[in-house]
Amino acid sequence: MTLLAKSDPPRSLLHHALDVQAMVQQYAMRWPHLAHLAQAPELFEDAALIALWHDLGKAAASFQAILQGRKNETAGSWSHYRHEILSGAIVATLPPSRRRDDLLLAVLTHHLGMNRDAWTERSLYRFAPSQDRAISFPERLAQLEVHWDELLSIIQSLQEQAHQNVHTLWFALPADPTMLPDPFKILEQSVGDTSTSRPNRSRQCGRGVSLKRVYLRGLLVAADHLASAAASEHPANKVDIIASLPQPARVILEDFEFILHRHQVKCARSGSVLLDAPTGSGKTEAALLWAEANQNAQRSRHIFYILPYTASINAMYQRLRARLGDAVSLLHGRSSYFLYRWLCEEGEESYQAMNKARNLRQQTKELYYPIKVLTPHQILTAFLGFKGWEKAWCEYSGGLFILDEIHAYEPQLMGLLFEMLRRLTHQLEARVCVMSATFSAPLRARLRKCLTEPFLVELEPQERDRYTRHRIRVVPGSVQDQMPEILRRLQEGQRVLVVLNTVQGVMAAYQALRDQADNPCLLHGRLTLADRQQAEARLDKHATPSVDLLVGTQAIEVSLDVDFDVLFSDPAPLDALLQRFGRVNRKPLNVLESASLEERFRDAIICQKQWPETWPVYEQGDEVGHRLVQESLSVLTRNELLREGQVRILMDEVYGSKHLEPFFAIAEEKACRLSELIDQLEPGSELDRDESDLLDRMIDAIPIVPVQFQEIHQELLAEKRFFDAQDYTLNISKGRYHALKNNGQIHPLNKHYYGLFHYEPSIGPQFDARIELKVNIL
Repeated sequence: MTLLAKSDPPRSLLHHALDVQAMVQQYAMRWPHLAHLAQAPELFEDAALIALWHDLGKAAASFQAILQGRKNETAGSWSHYRHEILSGAIVATLPPSRRRDDLLLAVLTHHLGMNRDAWTERSLYRFAPSQDRAISFPERLAQLEVHWDELLSIIQSLQEQAHQNVHTLWFALPADPTMLPDPFKILEQSVGDTSTSRPNRSRQCGRGVSLKRVYLRGLLVAADHLASAAASEHPANKVDIIASLPQPARVILEDFEFILHRHQVKCARSGSVLLDAPTGSGKTEAALLWAEANQNAQRSRHIFYILPYTASINAMYQRLRARLGDAVSLLHGRSSYFLYRWLCEEGEESYQAMNKARNLRQQTKELYYPIKVLTPHQILTAFLGFKGWEKAWCEYSGGLFILDEIHAYEPQLMGLLFEMLRRLTHQLEARVCVMSATFSAPLRARLRKCLTEPFLVELEPQERDRYTRHRIRVVPGSVQDQMPEILRRLQEGQRVLVVLNTVQGVMAAYQALRDQADNPCLLHGRLTLADRQQAEARLDKHATPSVDLLVGTQAIEVSLDVDFDVLFSDPAPLDALLQRFGRVNRKPLNVLESASLEERFRDAIICQKQWPETWPVYEQGDEVGHRLVQESLSVLTRNELLREGQVRILMDEVYGSKHLEPFFAIAEEKACRLSELIDQLEPGSELDRDESDLLDRMIDAIPIVPVQFQEIHQELLAEKRFFDAQDYTLNISKGRYHALKNNGQIHPLNKHYYGLFHYEPSIGPQFDARIELKVNIL
């Protein structure tokens, strides 16, 4: 009888072990620096060994019956037991040493975390013999008796394979499997009795986090997942099914269709960099040149391009994918949905697109794609010890991190980013490129401290002045008072951008203006996913006809590659206003300098008041925000032309250390809290964290479906068309959710929330327009 490791399609235990080892060998060739970081020369030898051993417990009679479709034979004898515990019992027969304990921990926890203090479904410890009241451990081990001879034969084959690769460590098994030791007790004894294990030579990250143990578990989990995925695409007995991992395309100077600027070329240097350059000066190209200059000989350093908003992440993903090809991946809270929609647009059938989108998202979470465009939240979860954190640390170690527009983050998240950057560079030897058009002196100082004196790339004032392109007008009243001027600009054929501080204001402005434009567009954070995806598609620079009126919130500010002729804006702090200016008149420098005066400079009109009857974002209870806005408007009134060479002076004047003390006090408090949590991480455990403390601003979004779409939403769910059902969801803040709930406007049904309010398609929710729940809705 052939012992199986997988059933759909079938894959033998022997073949799967060799598949996982082959995957580990690829990682060994790509990331030899992990052994150096962990100060463990034997790291990849040990990773290859646990690849061969991790699933030996699947030889259990009941587990084989499950894999072969005979589940009725397992009642009472298996009872959802864990095969990795039986694998661990075999590994526990190795001679006592710290090395044995490292291997044993990785094998035991390659599916579930140990999680001694968290009695959850993901706690392996609840299956430990000391906790297992149902069946004794010798009886559990007796599951191996039926196929023991076959298993010994497989182990002999694996040992021969190991010796071919110069692996010398192996175990001596008893004739009777019921004599195998309790692997949990072995680990507990090694912790309590230092005489049974030699000193740990592995480098520590923080207080007691062994990088060797982090990497062993991460590499095994990743290799297991990718080997299993490969097996699903090949015949059962085919060997050598592990394909090569993708590599990032090279970025060379000759690839660019334009002459690169001095600051872009200066970024092509080794080590971490701070790039301070105007919007529209080619920071993305500079970042790609920096990443190329910091690649290793294996071209295996993974690249992480970090942005704050979904819209900018989607746009950057498309942009990088066009230049760098299939090595680029996308990861944020709704990435599966957008991948699904793009696949459908390319002609994929709905069912195939759904499966492909899910697989792409899952593959992005694995150690596979070398370039990932993502939010900081995705990276921070690995430093909080969430599921898969060891796997993430493998690719973060020595990784290349590009942070664009770091100014956009709230103080809580900024503090977490400070500590994350410190750990990445100081302990995992990552390199970082932080870019912004709006660095303040206090922010630069803190980043330099986090990154250990990165190289500063900046333009001299006279060089920056070449990018001067905006005429600034600060005017009384609100954008509503500028309606005649907006209409005049539209009639002249200008493309008009309106950026307001609140969704309520954006919706009102759009409704007042949309009939006056040929192709108006609205973008804000409370659109349903379908409306948002359609809006982003219309803003693509290749889309026709082009949008002549865009009304939106701060989602427009960061990294959206849009270009308009004039801006009308609510008042805001200087850094936000500078980003809004950057969406206007984005001509390349050579075109800008050859343009007539009329074409060279475009108007940015900032109103002193917000759109009427909207929440005063920078006034109500926000003394610091109010002061920043007033000082920002004050410095902008000094000259009609905003000379780029003066931007840093203006930023330092508005954002002096005294003004930002409350901001950085909050940030540093969060950084200290994250540092404490990282020091408590234990390889092999996935501890639940109190998200309300550290992730309060990161997870301030609750998906909800306007009740008018409840019937179609439920029908799509019943048909298992889950991505199509997401078309009708939108995000609201926790505060808005509780307000609606207190007002009786939240209807929970089948783990979904329906909002009893009206939603105007392509415009947004009207929370005050209450809709009563129909009694007999499906």
